Amino acid sequence: MKAIDLSKRAIGVQPEFFRGWADLGLAQLYAGDMAAALEALDRAAALEAGRLEVRLLLGIVEAARGNAIVAEAQLRSVERLLGEARPLADLPRLAVGYALLERPDDVARLVAEIEGYDRGRDVGAGAGVRALAYLAAGDGDRASQWLEAAIENTSRHERDPGYYELVSIKRNLFGLPILETHRFRELRARLGTSGDQPSRAGTCAVR
Repeated sequence: MKAIDLSKRAIGVQPEFFRGWADLGLAQLYAGDMAAALEALDRAAALEAGRLEVRLLLGIVEAARGNAIVAEAQLRSVERLLGEARPLADLPRLAVGYALLERPDDVARLVAEIEGYDRGRDVGAGAGVRALAYLAAGDGDRASQWLEAAIENTSRHERDPGYYELVSIKRNLFGLPILETHRFRELRARLGTSGDQPSRAGTCAVR
């Protein structure tokens, strides 16, 4: 994959390059190699411990790999450090991590927070953010509604603000069981994100 090769070249030139390791971890994740993604993201986190978006991804990957104790410690730490003024885009990702750890109360709490954003202001989060949150909660009806909206938008060549959430849904990067049901396999097949690796891996989650 081109993104993996580019990231490895960057690291080869500058081994302590945070962005290179972060991009490599994301590219490996898109390629389906969680073990390699974990190694690269862990290196990135060691270089810049304050980059919470990388630590959030680490927590989700650890949860997907079944490392529950490590994953929960990471997710709780990230959530605490994000504080109250946390970016909306982080909420569905946190929800996915807790869903993989089978923490439904935490998932419900985060979904309620997202819905609170919707009631309080026009945040322009897009269908992808909401769909991923409801998938984490196992709410197939509302998740499918938002995916249908995303499909309609992309059919008009409109880029959803939650584009990268839609890419993670299309590929089921973190192995959410609900996405492997017949209903969501069909929706994923129709989802027009192109399904391709973004030209710069880091743009999807490492800001």
